[in-house]
Amino acid sequence: MHPEILRGQGLPDELLDEKTLWPERYRSIMGLEEHLHRNGTRIIKFFLHLSKDEQRKRLLARIDKTGEELEIQSR
Repeated sequence: MHPEILRGQGLPDELLDEKTLWPERYRSIMGLEEHLHRNGTRIIKFFLHLSKDEQRKRLLARIDKTGEELEIQSR
């Protein structure tokens, strides 16, 4: 994530340290996944590669649908 976006989130300065930010976040995610697994939830991860052209095509198709413009802007 871009540093400017992180600064805009109102996080304390010590949480914005580039050297520790991602390892700590990944550790938190893995901890959640371990908790879910211990409690019977199975986590399945996969990577879906879409070309820039396909991403653009899908985004423009969503924007064209009535009512979805706000959903896209709010994310």
